[in-house]
Amino acid sequence: MIFITTGMSLPHDKLILEIDALKGMGHFRDEKIYAQIGYGKYEPKNIKWLRFVGNMEECYNRADIIISNCGSATILENVVHGRKLIVVQNLDVTGGHEWELVSKMEKLGCLIWCKNVDNILQCIEEAKTKQFNKFIPDTFDVSLIDDLLKGRAS
Repeated sequence: MIFITTGMSLPHDKLILEIDALKGMGHFRDEKIYAQIGYGKYEPKNIKWLRFVGNMEECYNRADIIISNCGSATILENVVHGRKLIVVQNLDVTGGHEWELVSKMEKLGCLIWCKNVDNILQCIEEAKTKQFNKFIPDTFDVSLIDDLLKGRAS
């Protein structure tokens, strides 16, 4: 199963439209596709969808591949579990801090960064065979704060 999430704030109609069109052309014949489209204007005709999902974790756990916008929470919720995650750049949204996270996670082998929605089919095919690394966050040694407070830190 492929699960697509566009997040809660900004729509990603181009992503939903592209996946819907690919499904309509006969791609993904043996795969179920579900999408959480949020506030998007485009309503898919070939894939099942909801505006909002109550339990995202359940959807993530059931998915073979997760396709997401660049939401930091969605990225971190999935890379720490080593799930197959494709993050699709939304060219209609400006910003930048999220792309630093996506770039780092891509370099660590934790996700696939699809920089152009036109390449989503290739990214999905790559995800099917790619071994995704699980991101293990650095642990923070609380004693460092104690040392700083006591003037012992270097």
